[in-house]
Amino acid sequence: MEALKKLSEFIEKSYLADYHKINRFFSEADAALISLVTPILVVLSKDIRFSLVIIFSSFLVAFLMKESLLRQLKNTLFFIPLFSLAVAVPRYFIDPSFGIYGLLEFFFKVWAALSFPTLMARCYGVERLASGFASIGIPSGFSSLLALTSIDALISTRMLWNSVLMLRSRGGLKVSLKEIGYFVGFQFLRSFERGERINLAYLSRGGMEISLRRSSLSIKIVPFMLTIFILFIICTKI
Repeated sequence: MEALKKLSEFIEKSYLADYHKINRFFSEADAALISLVTPILVVLSKDIRFSLVIIFSSFLVAFLMKESLLRQLKNTLFFIPLFSLAVAVPRYFIDPSFGIYGLLEFFFKVWAALSFPTLMARCYGVERLASGFASIGIPSGFSSLLALTSIDALISTRMLWNSVLMLRSRGGLKVSLKEIGYFVGFQFLRSFERGERINLAYLSRGGMEISLRRSSLSIKIVPFMLTIFILFIICTKI
């Protein structure tokens, strides 16, 4: 229940980011480029040190953007990375060649890959991040789909959390695992039906593109990305 609450809060903050309070260290296009490139480099890297560099860099950028470092730690570490670590632990016992290093490498890669996308989504909001993707040449169809998906995710988590609050308000109501499974499945079905209605509404209006605000890359992104690429090459070669 608590995990669902945290997920709902994160999605709301990611979509409803207060743009006027943002310390615009980067433009939307910069944020989109960082969110796209850093996970790709993390996946391509063959050394755990580059993952650590990306994690450290995300905290440095969070500090420069006057974001809470504790919140950055919570949002990037205490959800998917720890879950992925739990998933990878069985392989440690099944495959001796995987070892502790393989386990840690997998964990830090997941953490590093999520660091910048999570930070930028929380600071700029998914809607403006989608505009940033369109600004750097990503097809507008993908950017529009990202914006629509973020709206649906926001609605879905709100409805799911409201349903959980309703169950909690009934006090000592006992719910079996079968009923919980039915409840979760029903929520997914409602989400699917809502997605169909959104698509039909989109097509009924001629399938016109969603208006996305365009921005340009700033000069600040050049030294930042150059440093990231140099560190990637160094960590790969050593």
